[in-house]
Amino acid sequence: MTVTLHPVNGTFSGRALRQIASVNKAGATAARPLGCRTGVRPGTPAATVTATSTTWMLHAHAGVADVQVAAEAGGYDYAIDADVTGPVTAANGTMPRRDTLYLAFSDPGEDTSTASGIAVGYAVGVPATTNPVAPAIPTTRAMLLGYLAVPKSGGGAPVFIPAWDYAVAAGGIIPVRNATELAALAAFASAECPIYADQIDTRTLLRSVGAGWIPMAGGPWTDITVGSGFSVAAGYTPLAVRRVGNMIEFRGTYLTRAGATLAVTGGAQLTFNAAGSIPAAFRPVTHQRQPALIRYSDAPGVCEFIALADGALAVVPAAGGTLPAGAPGGFTLPSFSWPAP
Repeated sequence: MTVTLHPVNGTFSGRALRQIASVNKAGATAARPLGCRTGVRPGTPAATVTATSTTWMLHAHAGVADVQVAAEAGGYDYAIDADVTGPVTAANGTMPRRDTLYLAFSDPGEDTSTASGIAVGYAVGVPATTNPVAPAIPTTRAMLLGYLAVPKSGGGAPVFIPAWDYAVAAGGIIPVRNATELAALAAFASAECPIYADQIDTRTLLRSVGAGWIPMAGGPWTDITVGSGFSVAAGYTPLAVRRVGNMIEFRGTYLTRAGATLAVTGGAQLTFNAAGSIPAAFRPVTHQRQPALIRYSDAPGVCEFIALADGALAVVPAAGGTLPAGAPGGFTLPSFSWPAP
């Protein structure tokens, strides 16, 4: 590898052009500092690949592939601007099958091929009664597009299942379909180069520096089970917590108490969540206190709500006050937040 200032010297090989373009692509690592993330452009729909029982068809799209052995080779931008078709192997008479579609890249300047180009590859799987397994890509310098789920004969047309990754610009938010893809992505993150990912199935924006993921715009809510005779009033959302950046959000609700009445001296702590608690990953480091509204016999009053460091939830009457005996009532619990542990 040489030290070159582009484009001052005016000399451009294919490798040099790819190296120049790497500046704008996400995916550099210590092992491949001039490489990039292989994948299609975000927004490429699943309908980019269609199939009938006899023919598969790859429609127009674009992407980038870092597939050469040499770390300094850089990534190949590619574009397919017309439909490419190929035959689908006939379905098995009694069992379904899963086939693999991929792109194979050739560059005599970097590998042992004799002509440069890109080809669509199709590998046929082995039929199986349940959970047929797609074959591995049978060649090097290739990029996975996805799989064709081929039903048994007479079962209709194959269904394309996208498995491509998404390639983005340097610093861009990377779409991932699920937790499995998200976990694989964390290996490329570091404190010097954090990665932001948009998890499609949970609609969550997350950030990683290589050790786990932190939701940046509201992670999924985790419900909290209430107990000790209390229940969430009909029509109200459950008690729940979630992480947003470096904060924990607690979603309040209206809890009712069925059956026994209460008579608690002011300042005494009534724990109402003995059957469940805040999950450990969301618990406050220190007790968090917020005013709460209590209603008994249609007489409202103010008490204190506490999220304890051990995960328990509690209410405390105001100093000198009581939770009077009488008709059952309930608590309006506030929504608030605290620093993440």
